[in-house]
Amino acid sequence: MIPATTVMLTMTLAGGALAWLLLGGHCDSLGGPVVADARYALEADDATPLLKWVGPEQADELADVFGQVQKARRGGDPAATELAERYLLEMAVRLHRASEGAGFDGLKPADAVPPWVRAADEAIERGGAEALIDQLTARVADGLGQRFAEQRDARPADETDVAAGRRWVERYIRFVHCVHEVADAVGGGENDNPPNPDLRGDER
Repeated sequence: MIPATTVMLTMTLAGGALAWLLLGGHCDSLGGPVVADARYALEADDATPLLKWVGPEQADELADVFGQVQKARRGGDPAATELAERYLLEMAVRLHRASEGAGFDGLKPADAVPPWVRAADEAIERGGAEALIDQLTARVADGLGQRFAEQRDARPADETDVAAGRRWVERYIRFVHCVHEVADAVGGGENDNPPNPDLRGDER
């Protein structure tokens, strides 16, 4: 199982599919890339690096607020500066989330970012995904291995025990759905989608 997972993840990451790891994972975090670019833009006094995170219809609004925040920063009042910067960070993330069709319920702490998502950012910064591949391979292997063991251990010795059979079916579906979701998440060929496990009750 581990070699197959490694190949699948390696092909995906090498193909530039890191976006799957980032979506919904940390863009609303103080440790996420939107906040990082907002802070960089403030220091550079240039909103341009931040505008890529929002849609064209949102860019003017964000740029206007950016200009107001810079005026507040130049005012020299630390409390006003902190408040204005926080407003910009929240607005940038809110608009970004809206452009994805997602909601926003406030900025999350930087340490709320899952470790594998931090590893994805670090891989981008380093220009190499080896450590990320190792980390994700271990995580996927553990998850699939656990679900496989659950269905294996639940399979009834007596096929006439319907209640036990149903318990096995629950674990079987959980395992196969997990495999399908991992494969779908990392992408693949157009002919590699297995049938819906719910429709394959006669196959084990």
